[in-house]
Amino acid sequence: MPRFPEMSFTEAAKSIALKSQQLSDLAKYD
Repeated sequence: MPRFPEMSFTEAAKSIALKSQQLSDLAKYD
């Protein structure tokens, strides 16, 4: 697993959740 030293675990999880949400939104419009 990659580490995010400058980010807290919560912030990393939030950014990952945002990215996966954006990906699923893109898939909807495909």
